[in-house]
Amino acid sequence: MLRLCDILYLGTLIFVAGCCHPSEDNIRLRKINQELTAKVSNLTTQKEGDERTIAGLLARSPTIATLPRSELDKFWKTAGIKFGNLTGGIDQDPAKPGLEAVRVYINTVDDNGQAIQAAGSFVVEAFDLAATGNNRLGRWTWDTISARSQWRSFLFDFCYELTCPWITVPRHPDVTIRVTFTDELTHIPFTAVKMIHVDIPPPPIPATAPTTAAVR
Repeated sequence: MLRLCDILYLGTLIFVAGCCHPSEDNIRLRKINQELTAKVSNLTTQKEGDERTIAGLLARSPTIATLPRSELDKFWKTAGIKFGNLTGGIDQDPAKPGLEAVRVYINTVDDNGQAIQAAGSFVVEAFDLAATGNNRLGRWTWDTISARSQWRSFLFDFCYELTCPWITVPRHPDVTIRVTFTDELTHIPFTAVKMIHVDIPPPPIPATAPTTAAVR
């Protein structure tokens, strides 16, 4: 008959054997646990990376609060921009030939095409598209505060008057003007493009070397 100490000894051997030789189920469970642990670690790393990316984007482009659409619909707001008929080159120095600048007249209009004095900023760019290489003649900007002082009224026409002296003098008479207006209320940009014909200054006359009379 087995004694109690023999039974305890045999049980210990069975337990130790089970620990030394885990079953296939235990091996499978350990493998699954390792895979889940790795997935959790990867997801945690990805989440931290996404949070850093979002924080960086917010730092570069701060969020600007805007009114909801239901509230914006209650206001007269900008629906587009268009050039005034007087847009063209101007002569700032009558003593010199050609035109020294371009003056841009811009109407900010509502849904009905009626001119309204909308608050916002302007970027004006001029291009000599017939030129090769860098064909931009200049870039001029007005923030919302400075643009406000450029509002003009001519009889029944109401518009912004933007004067842009040449930064680079065009070499061809056809100049393309691009205007971008960003509405202060909705933060929506509006763009208009127009080609104008300007009188460009004549090229400078090259200096000629003085001739020396032949001595006989």
